[in-house]
Amino acid sequence: MRTEEATPAAERFLCVESRADARALADLGKALPPRSAGEDVLFLSFCYADAPPGRRYKCCFPAADEGDVTWVTVTVVAVTQQFGKRL
Repeated sequence: MRTEEATPAAERFLCVESRADARALADLGKALPPRSAGEDVLFLSFCYADAPPGRRYKCCFPAADEGDVTWVTVTVVAVTQQFGKRL
């Protein structure tokens, strides 16, 4: 996997596939740390580079309209691969 520094800034984003529902959390959530108030567990598609815990993103936008930005802090608190195995 390439490093973030080797990734052009325009390509540094994550694609959210969905929120993890109760069934997914029952199956996969055991590998994740406890959530705080206001935190959600999300399924993401393939990442552009290694995104270590602690990495912060400043906004979200729909794939169909990159100009429709919601300014919010998103922090990577845990990274899983292959169905809940912690990296």
